[in-house]
Amino acid sequence: MTITNLKKGENKVSYLSDGVKISAIVFIPEDYQEGEKRPAIVFTRPGSGVKEQTAGLYAKKFSEQGFVTLAFDSKGFGESEGPSCWENPYSIIEDTKNSVSFIGTLPQVDKAQLFNIGICMGAGYAGFATALDARIKAYAMISPDIGEYYDWRESFGGAANVRKYGLALFSQARQKLFETGESTYNQMVPETEEDMNRPGVADSQIQARAYYLNDKSGGAVANWKNALNMSGIENILGMTVFQVIDLLEGVPYFLAIGTEAYGYKHATRFYDEVNAPKDKLVLEGVNHFDMYWKPEYVNPVTKNIIAFFDMHKSE
Repeated sequence: MTITNLKKGENKVSYLSDGVKISAIVFIPEDYQEGEKRPAIVFTRPGSGVKEQTAGLYAKKFSEQGFVTLAFDSKGFGESEGPSCWENPYSIIEDTKNSVSFIGTLPQVDKAQLFNIGICMGAGYAGFATALDARIKAYAMISPDIGEYYDWRESFGGAANVRKYGLALFSQARQKLFETGESTYNQMVPETEEDMNRPGVADSQIQARAYYLNDKSGGAVANWKNALNMSGIENILGMTVFQVIDLLEGVPYFLAIGTEAYGYKHATRFYDEVNAPKDKLVLEGVNHFDMYWKPEYVNPVTKNIIAFFDMHKSE
């Protein structure tokens, strides 16, 4: 399937990922000239996110600097089909790779110059996809949260407690879905004072309120649901981009992170361990969600990643 009628600016598109129709936004640069082949970037959104939030914001910014860009709704989120709000990393990784396939069909795109950027949990998904996809020239992680594999074990006090408490909840949800067809959902972000004081609510979830429940930030969009499907979410416990770090050897990599981001420890560890041409932008005093939308951080992040990608276009 090739789409030939895209206009300059924002375009709504859809395509298949593992047989499921997903929705995306493609941005064609305003200075695009007929017949040109431009480099392209696929953006993988944060956990539970949709294309109209930070992934779409960055896609638009990078398009303004000459790239054809794409931000997609993974299966079950936003306007895409599939099980509702099902945060399955392996499924989203396939969505990322299938989005690379789709953008490579566009006549405006140079298939030899494909790049990948992930934000928050999407950074881990994008990195994993890049490790398994030789089409991707270079990749970047913005405010990555790539430590769930380790953090969940720490937060529960060890793997045995993960099984006793976390997996017990997820397994009950799976059984209920099988027996009744009904899904079990938990909030992504606590909405009320009572929600914030419930056992097990993480500081990161409370911080997330300033983005997802804020009309000015771009996080409070109609297509986003404050819900995660508890059936299948256990797959997060079995996936980490560190598992495929050897396959990222030699693949150019850029990290953008704030010193106050809750993912800082594992993000900087990944940066230190990956054996590849690399560079980073570390912003002092900046938290995880600041990079999602605040122009004073989005703009330098965009500028630095573009400079890095430009260095690796012709290699």
